[in-house]
Order: sequence, then C-alpha cells, then structure tokens
Amino acid sequence: MYRRTGYPTNIEPNLELNPGAFIRSFFYPANAANTNSALSQKQNVTGQVFWDTNPASPGFPVGN
Repeated sequence: MYRRTGYPTNIEPNLELNPGAFIRSFFYPANAANTNSALSQKQNVTGQVFWDTNPASPGFPVGN
C-alpha cells in the first residue's frame, strides 16, 4: 500500500543503516522462467513495472 499511495506516513524507519535497494517487483518463479521460452528472467528486483509511477528511489518520510 505504501508504494502505491505513499500512506501511511508514520512508518518507522529501518534499523539497518543501509537497507539496500527498494524492491519494485520480484523475480519470476524458476519454473515459469525455465519452461516458458517467451519469458526472460528479470535482471534485478529494482526494475519498475508499467503501472508503478512513483519516483525511482522512494524514501520513507523524515520526521513523521
């Protein structure tokens, strides 16, 4: 919900100093990628899907 709407705005920040990239979409299941020749596995999980119109690197709200 947060990625789609930006709410809730009172999300607690990460405890890790560098939590890594923001996941935009997951890899295809291995079964699908191996058996469907028309499908190519994604290179990483940071690629935006067509309906995701949010900024490329969303951050959590500061001070809320």
